[in-house]
Amino acid sequence: MVSDKIVRWIYLFLSVALFFFLYFLFDILSQPIGHPLVDNWQIQDQNGKREIKLPFYETLSKSQIIRFSTTFPQKEGDSLFFPRLSGNGVKVFLNGQEIEEIGDMVRGTANMWNIPHLISFDPSLLGEQNYLELEIFGLYDVGIGSPPSLDWRENVIGRFAILRILRHDVYILAIGACFTLGLILGLIGLSREDSYMRHALFSIGISCFLGGMYLLDFIYRPTSGSLSLFLNLRKIWLSCGCLSMFFFLQGTENLLQIKTRLHSLLFWVTLVLVAGFFFQPSHPQLKQFSNFAIIFALISPLVATGEVLYLKKLTVIFPWTFFSLTIFHLFYSIISGKTGVFLISYGILASVVGMGFAILEIYREVNKKLERAYEQSITDPLTGAYNRGIISQLNFSSQDYLIMGDINGFKKYNDLYGHIAGDGLLQSIVKHIKNSIRQNDYVIRMGGDEFLVVLKNCPGYEMEKAAERIRKSFPADEKNSGVTISWGKAVTGDNFEAVLGLADQLMYQEKQKSYTKDREKEETMLPSG
Repeated sequence: MVSDKIVRWIYLFLSVALFFFLYFLFDILSQPIGHPLVDNWQIQDQNGKREIKLPFYETLSKSQIIRFSTTFPQKEGDSLFFPRLSGNGVKVFLNGQEIEEIGDMVRGTANMWNIPHLISFDPSLLGEQNYLELEIFGLYDVGIGSPPSLDWRENVIGRFAILRILRHDVYILAIGACFTLGLILGLIGLSREDSYMRHALFSIGISCFLGGMYLLDFIYRPTSGSLSLFLNLRKIWLSCGCLSMFFFLQGTENLLQIKTRLHSLLFWVTLVLVAGFFFQPSHPQLKQFSNFAIIFALISPLVATGEVLYLKKLTVIFPWTFFSLTIFHLFYSIISGKTGVFLISYGILASVVGMGFAILEIYREVNKKLERAYEQSITDPLTGAYNRGIISQLNFSSQDYLIMGDINGFKKYNDLYGHIAGDGLLQSIVKHIKNSIRQNDYVIRMGGDEFLVVLKNCPGYEMEKAAERIRKSFPADEKNSGVTISWGKAVTGDNFEAVLGLADQLMYQEKQKSYTKDREKEETMLPSG
């Protein structure tokens, strides 16, 4: 059997391997194909015209339109593939003719920076020498994340579709998972009676829901209406991101039943960061503050991951570690200014799935304990038969039959052989009765030396056979040869209590007959006077 230490290292290795696989997959899919347009790029902004190298990214102090241009010799193709463009609106010109407009070039309220773009045009526009120009409208940044390429549409459509799925559709999947799990955990948490589990589930549920709200900032939107609405939406989503990370820590600590001194400090830090978002008057300032705020907000999930690794919770090592790697990558991207690939959605999705599995495992353990407790509450500890507690759980019908049984001479047996032997006799009787009935039937110790057998959904023609097997199931040996069992006739009806009373009465009649026979037998054995 593999030890927990080896499993832990395997999970860590898989999380690291998955992270780098996704990272290099994005990098490969973002590489230009066909005819790459890498050289001769120039930029024209308020500082004039200058040469640049791709990839290029620039943070703006105010919203403006910046022009990117390049020239290239005769090439063949009917599509331009841009793996990534930063900005809020883009116009594309080929040899002086506009071929595409993306986003919002008037107000800049589009959210288009996280998706690839495939622009088709009439191939007759291409000549011996070609001039490509991009006008990018940015509220807080502009850039070309990866060099574009010229190719035929059928050659690049597959890569474009895959990259679109990985960069956009996965985010939608993650948002749906966050909202769904958040709602479920929140409702379950509110219904729990144990405080630690209630707080854990409720906090993690809130974290999932807020994480889904944060990911809305990554979804493509051609417009968001007014500029003020676009700004306020970004404030809300960034605030949700910070709050989600804090509740992630709080839920994890409640789930693990621990609490760090850092918890209270991060609570106030989070409140300050959220308040700071809503005091930013413009997009450039909001962008600068968000980079600062996210760095501090990332501390919460990192602390939670450290606690998980320290306590060696195997179930969540993989998702939590992978989530931390995506956070470190986001941290590096913010610090370095390289915004080519974001894997935070995959980290959030992994953490959501991990939390789901962790909570499922906890519930399984809780349910097992409850099941064991329930089985103990309805089971006779001596014989292993059911006790009277099971009766209230039985759904009795007219197709069920009851047979009452009582041991005759059990007290004498105990007096003669001792209580240990008496206990063994009871156990033996129950064992033999169980071997005589079906799996869906019940043998119940009503108390002392009284037993009830319930034949569930038993046809009438089978009832007599079953009853006969039960009557003959009593173990006979020399030690207990003086002990018998009086079984009442099998009875049925719609009213359980009435049928139970009748079965008890019939058993008592059989018991009286047994006592009468024993007395008559004793009298015949007495010497005549």
